[in-house]
Formats: sequence, C-alpha cells, structure tokens
Amino acid sequence: MYPFLPDVILEDMGAYLENGIDTHMSLQVAGPEFAPEFNMLIFAEAHWNGELTAKQFCRDFSAKLAAGGVPAWGEYLTARGEIFSSAMRMCEHDTSVYLDYRWLPETTTQFAKKMAEVYAESSEKLNAAAERLASGIRQDSPERLLQLTSLEVKRAKFEAEELLAMHYQQDAVNHFADYLNTGNRESAGKGCELMAMAVETLKSSKAKAIEFGLPEKGWYLKNINKWLSGEFERKIKNYQI
Repeated sequence: MYPFLPDVILEDMGAYLENGIDTHMSLQVAGPEFAPEFNMLIFAEAHWNGELTAKQFCRDFSAKLAAGGVPAWGEYLTARGEIFSSAMRMCEHDTSVYLDYRWLPETTTQFAKKMAEVYAESSEKLNAAAERLASGIRQDSPERLLQLTSLEVKRAKFEAEELLAMHYQQDAVNHFADYLNTGNRESAGKGCELMAMAVETLKSSKAKAIEFGLPEKGWYLKNINKWLSGEFERKIKNYQI
C-alpha cells in the first residue's frame, strides 16, 4: 500500500528548507511495485516548484491526462490525500516501543480506539472515491486513460481492504491490551475473534492485489501479506483461553 500524503511531503520539505536543508532523498524499501507512485511525482516537482500545493498538483495532474482535463481524477487524488492523511497517523502512540504500521501497538489509549474507527472509515471512503472515479470517466475516453483509471480503481479497492484489515487488527490488539491490564477473559476472546477477521480480510486483500496486478511472488504478497497473516494467527493462539 502506498499512501498518498502530498500535504505532509510538502510541509516537511518546507521545514527542511527553512532550516538550511536543500537536498532530499527518498528511501524506497523494495521499490514500488506499481505506477504511478503519486508521492514520487509531487516530491520531484516540489524540488523546482517551491509554490506547489497539494490541490494544485492534483488539479494539474488531472489536466494533463486528456484534452479538456479529467475532473474526476483531480477529485479522486484530493480525496485520496485527505483519506491517507487521516489514516496514517501514529503521533499519539508511545514511541518507546518499535512502531510500524504492520504491528499496530497493543494499548488501551483513546487514540488507539479512535484509530481503529478511522481505519474502518478510511476503508469506506477510499472505496467510495474509487467508485466515483470509475463513474466519472467517459467510456469514449482515450484507451490509455481508461486503462490507467481501471488500474487505479483496482489499486484503491485493494488498499481499502488493507485499511479494513488494519481496523480489525487495531481493534483486536486494543482488546488484547485490556486483557493484559485487567485479566478480562472476554476481552481476550473478542480480540481473537477480531484478529481472525483480520486474517480473513488479508485473504480478500491478497485476491484484490492479484486482480490489480501485484505479482504473487513479489515483495508485498510474499513478505508482507503472508508474514502478517502468520503473525496474526500466532497471536490468536497466544491469547486463546
């Protein structure tokens, strides 16, 4: 999953520049497995266009896709940026432990409870944005635009399924944390039930990833989806009472 975070990228680059840092690098672990990678496009343009805004980037991108522009694409990218900016927050989690979106922390904080809800809402919003994009493209559009849109809709639906898995995962570990704090066996049982739903959602996510075009032996399906599924199943065994 490649979250689109245009405002975060631009704000960070501005902060670096204000502090005398004018050289930037992007680390791509394993490299992107599909294109276009919108973060890389806005990151590159921001190096020479210091006045660039997220809304301008989305508008300009959609204008370049076809004669007369493609408003549906601009609206989609704007929505995509807002959705991921909301979902990709970890600012209030305890940073004394290793944090990674793959291993959402076991905690009873209000922030963790809120984020479990945000992941579910983000999944719904991304699915809706994908549907609006699909319906906003004329079928007599150039073939390359139809192909790009079809792939993007499939990508968004795959990512929406990932966000749904994150919802079940965060909700599950919140219950596990309650069990660890209180010994409440009902919390452990509910956590196992939710984690099992996360495992099932990852199966659905895998199917959507393959439909989108991710290789079954590629980085994501081999090293993330399979890995996480195993981690979740081991957690269920650990907490079953």
